[in-house]
Amino acid sequence: MTGKRILVVMLALVIGALAGCAGGGNASSAASSALESGSGAASAAGAGEAFTYQLPLVEEPVTLEYFCEIDEGKVGVHHKDYNGLLQFQLFEQNTGVHIEFIHPPSGQSTEQFNLILASNNRPDMMFYGNWNNIAGGTQKLLDDGLFYDLKPMMDTYAPDLTAFLEEHTEVKKWISTDQGAYYCFPYLRYQQEVANTDGFQGRRDWLDKLGVAQPQTIAEWDAFFEAVMRTDLDGDGNPANEIPLICMDPTKDNTLYTFAGAWGFHPHLYVKDGKAQYGALQPEYKEYVKKMAEWFQKGYLSPDFNSLDYKQKQARIMNGEAASWYDGLGMGFDTYAMSLGGDPGILFVTNYPTLEGHSDAPVYFFGTLDFSGAGTGISTTTKYPELCAQWLNYWYTPEGSDIVNFGQEGVTYQWVDGFPQLTDEIAHNPDSSVSVALGKYCLGASWGPFVHDSRVRQQRLLRWDEQVEAARMWAKADISGMMPFVSYSEEESSQAANYQNEIKTYVDEMTLKFILGQADIDQEYDKMLSVLKNDMDIEGYLSLVSAAVGRYESR
Repeated sequence: MTGKRILVVMLALVIGALAGCAGGGNASSAASSALESGSGAASAAGAGEAFTYQLPLVEEPVTLEYFCEIDEGKVGVHHKDYNGLLQFQLFEQNTGVHIEFIHPPSGQSTEQFNLILASNNRPDMMFYGNWNNIAGGTQKLLDDGLFYDLKPMMDTYAPDLTAFLEEHTEVKKWISTDQGAYYCFPYLRYQQEVANTDGFQGRRDWLDKLGVAQPQTIAEWDAFFEAVMRTDLDGDGNPANEIPLICMDPTKDNTLYTFAGAWGFHPHLYVKDGKAQYGALQPEYKEYVKKMAEWFQKGYLSPDFNSLDYKQKQARIMNGEAASWYDGLGMGFDTYAMSLGGDPGILFVTNYPTLEGHSDAPVYFFGTLDFSGAGTGISTTTKYPELCAQWLNYWYTPEGSDIVNFGQEGVTYQWVDGFPQLTDEIAHNPDSSVSVALGKYCLGASWGPFVHDSRVRQQRLLRWDEQVEAARMWAKADISGMMPFVSYSEEESSQAANYQNEIKTYVDEMTLKFILGQADIDQEYDKMLSVLKNDMDIEGYLSLVSAAVGRYESR
């Protein structure tokens, strides 16, 4: 077997000032890197004999099937199959494993995943966006023999990921069931410089023209919106055609629900003092909803916000119709800065809302968790479980991690003083954002079973000084109330799903009616509480979730 190489097992997270050496692809040392090269042969004991992880993984080519949703916004604009990515061409060349991808239609990943489970005709590996949302719970998938408990397999055949887990033990809790089984090779955004990628943005040039404060408190948002309504900002002679805040239905984007953080609650489930809480039960809910309804009545929100989709929202921002919005740093801020002339100074970023006074750490419930429940499981129908584990481990090796995060040296990035610097085609593409340009070659701006290198996000989300300011500001937010990824038993999972679907749907519907003025919260709130408590047993739901939170904390 020619070209065989032995990979190292050392997997380390380096925190500190940027350092390293110039040179080729082996110069993988930098402050934010999740993976660092080591030395020596990778080996693990298994079945009474030593196992050595080496490339290629097979003597003769093998084809494995892999179910995973394609990232339509970044990769899908270039390829309809992940085999078109340079990343997987290099993966196949280095491992000897060919992947036959099964990509569900856009927006149908969950439906197709469930259909495949029901058919019992499962591919070798399946990527899923949130394993803990599966009916019956993740442990049931393992107990029913649909997927492997990956812990024994990782211990033997995935030395690089195993080394990472041994060094960062909290990650073990994230990918475990309450019984201690591992269910996926995880997608990790571990200790990122860019912690929270979404927040409030707007037109700085209009803000300057208005002469009002950059809004953070609810009172400042009121003043900003009112000034927009009475000022002809675009100079067309009509002061009424600028939208103070463009948003969508609260179930489709987080704009309006993020404002609830100013009152200290999440409109749905959140955690406080180790117990599950529900926002609609909080006395502050009425004040919050009244304010959102007032903004709609005064014309501060786009009048058709409940029927807008994301493309329509983007179009109005890029056409210069909106004064403020909530969006991401990459596909959002970067896209809008380019569409509005290419000067990022035309936009402002502001902190998450507060009720009174400015805060460096406002309450925020939509932060980016290091682990969001996404990852790849190995099906028990595969003929090659050990090979699947070895192939998935490749994503976490220094070599594989560089490929998935940055692409190919000399094509998409160069090492500059120990830093993997994206080429001008990627970093300064005149026709697209950094994320979309990178999506032509690899999944570094998307998702998959790997540790997301923060140096990728640094370059694609921190292109401008304004993005750096936003990242530093938003990273300080208090996200402690976000729900952890708890596990349920089969019986609990069915109960939780029924509770969740009924309660969330009802609260979303009533909240929208209150905002649109279709229901009066002063007259209808007590009735809503009665329905939640007496008809839907929301207290029983909270007890069930609180028990699961307690088990999670005890893992």
